[in-house]
Amino acid sequence: MAHDYALTVRAEVARRRGQPAEALALLERARPQQWWNPLVVASPFYGQSYERWMRAELSTALGKEATALDWYAGLGFWGPGTESTLMPPARIRMGEITEGLGQRDEAIAHYTRALERWKDCDPKFRPMLDDIRRRLARLRAAGSPGE
Repeated sequence: MAHDYALTVRAEVARRRGQPAEALALLERARPQQWWNPLVVASPFYGQSYERWMRAELSTALGKEATALDWYAGLGFWGPGTESTLMPPARIRMGEITEGLGQRDEAIAHYTRALERWKDCDPKFRPMLDDIRRRLARLRAAGSPGE
């Protein structure tokens, strides 16, 4: 585990230096399968939530949208564990990516799901949700006339 977490720290340094390809290459050298245990589902530490989020973000930065979508899809969808808090932000990022790819219906679905999960969010997140509501309204309006 120490080896893998050292790679995470080095990857974070590379990411902050604006070197997404190097950061992703460092994360890809990790060997989490060697320390798999039942805590993976219950703990963001063992489940490497941060590393998976970073892989998604770095993939997006490198123009690998399909890979990013796969990484985001696995964040927060395993049930009620501590990682479930990542599901709404992952859905928002998936909505942004699919919107950017011109996949209107997919973007609407991701944004809608994020809003459903965060309907009772902390006040500090409400401006973000207001932005998502505006995006949804624009996407829905853009599809209305020709449908």
